[in-house]
Amino acid sequence: MSLNVFISHSHDDKAIADSLKHLVADVFAAAAQRPRLQYSSDDSLGGGPDPLGAGWLDWILDQVRKANVCVVILTPDSLTSSWLMWEAGAVIGAALTESSSARSATVVPLLCGIGTEAIPAPLRSRRAVDGTSPRVMMQFLHNLHATANSKAETSTEFPSQLAEQRCRQFVHEIEKLLEDRIHPMQLVLAEGSPIYFVNSEFRLPMQPQEGLIRNSERLVCERFSGEPHQAWRLQAIRRGVFSILSHDRSRCISVQDDSPRPNAPLMLWEYEADESQHWRLEVFQESQLTPDMVRIVNCASTFCIAAWPSSKDVRLIRPGDHSNEYWWVLVAPKIKTKE
Repeated sequence: MSLNVFISHSHDDKAIADSLKHLVADVFAAAAQRPRLQYSSDDSLGGGPDPLGAGWLDWILDQVRKANVCVVILTPDSLTSSWLMWEAGAVIGAALTESSSARSATVVPLLCGIGTEAIPAPLRSRRAVDGTSPRVMMQFLHNLHATANSKAETSTEFPSQLAEQRCRQFVHEIEKLLEDRIHPMQLVLAEGSPIYFVNSEFRLPMQPQEGLIRNSERLVCERFSGEPHQAWRLQAIRRGVFSILSHDRSRCISVQDDSPRPNAPLMLWEYEADESQHWRLEVFQESQLTPDMVRIVNCASTFCIAAWPSSKDVRLIRPGDHSNEYWWVLVAPKIKTKE
């Protein structure tokens, strides 16, 4: 009996599913038992649902029931896909249903550009695989190989050298796909140049509450006054990633309790080099917004900074939950952007 692997993914992540299919096909080319990968957007010969056969939804449910391993691809964009969350729920449901029989399906969240803290609730109890780590991908393939061998009449040796090479290539492909999708802004600032973040929806700048620069001071949007506490300074951490400092550089924008959850409040805190204190300023290729319109994305959770509609306080939200509330206009006296 063949090893059946079903890949669940959002429409935007088809290229990642394709890369995973090619990785497995290459590594298992000489295996006695090659895994059979299925996913709905596979447009190769014999892949995906039959256009003359069962409907798309019926095909997915059938593949989920047959699968020994279900891989759910999670990216910053797919976290907002209601369809993917439904499909992930179907995967979990099928796995639980089959667990009482002789076969139990293994559900594997494949993380591409997000951390474990951002895994949605239906998948949080599952052991995740970091798709941007060659070492972790090697272990994932090794586990697939062991499972495939257990179903074959004759076993084959795991091709470690080939797998190591292809895992590095796969990770490079995934990183390139994610980088091409999002444009992190590279900023060139005059020495000491301040930046104001003005919310696109409310036309109000972000600042510490009551203008106080101290630990635990919450962030809000208030009327523009031009006072120093409304200005921010960027400190480069790595390419496209910054800490956002108060005007006197004594505090930085931080997530309360380093929370990985949406709706977490933002506040000032001393810089501790924690990833939750690091931010990307992103402009999407398909966006029709002007180049100085950005969203501010937390590097730890991948959630965006947004102004809360009712109170104008500043929190983290999932991209897509709101519209203009998470877009910010960069206002700076001496600033240039480059790719």
